[in-house]
Amino acid sequence: MSDPEPTQREQLLYTAAQEFRDESTVFTGFHWPVVAARVARKLHAPNLTSVFEAGIVYRGTSETLPTSTTEINAFDGNTDMYGNSIDTLHTFLKSGHLDRAAIDVSNVDRFGNVNTTVIGDYDDPSVRLPGPGGANDIATHAEDLTLICGSADPERYQDRVSYVSSPGHIDGDGSREAAGFEPGTGPSKLITPLGTFRFDETGRTRLDRLVPGATVADAREMTGWPIEDGDHEALPAPDADELAVVREVLEEAADRNYAAIRP
Repeated sequence: MSDPEPTQREQLLYTAAQEFRDESTVFTGFHWPVVAARVARKLHAPNLTSVFEAGIVYRGTSETLPTSTTEINAFDGNTDMYGNSIDTLHTFLKSGHLDRAAIDVSNVDRFGNVNTTVIGDYDDPSVRLPGPGGANDIATHAEDLTLICGSADPERYQDRVSYVSSPGHIDGDGSREAAGFEPGTGPSKLITPLGTFRFDETGRTRLDRLVPGATVADAREMTGWPIEDGDHEALPAPDADELAVVREVLEEAADRNYAAIRP
């Protein structure tokens, strides 16, 4: 008999799937967003439309789990548009034809700035990362942007990232708008293995909900961010049928060697 209680990864994926609503159009980033969108399609959003930075727009549930937003064969029979990055980044993103957006983040700070470029000094980094790709455009122009970090490693959470690859709320206190970004754009939520954070009117994270069993102390230890004490509502856990779907999709990802979301 399978364990009826979700693991942190399973809870994270279930929580992230709630960001993808039926009949909505969502700019869907690589890795966790792709998998979360598939869970959503199987659970509650069969008519979800995903827009990918590589130029593909598709709806419905493909037979094969895509492990890349460029894997054209995985979208066979469900594709509304084959284009390129300019088509999707401009036609959909910059023109406002989206309900929301979601991107995967591996290094994020409490203002929602994302680093996918270097760890440490830019000219002599300890780690050089692959870069933001289209995430910079998404973080620049999208409204109602959700960030998804699949790791509970404290090194992934910074008070201030060493390099801003994709802008969040910059330094907070209106600095994003002062830098010329459109009001209302930027991250609104961060999903982590221990819970969800929202960005307040100052552009800083505020703990919103915790996963079942997690505490404020756990969230502080993971992020190192100031978090006020208080009664934080628990995130809804998947029921048995929902959890079975989450595990089915994670198994699909493992079978396809989707390395980006390995434990």
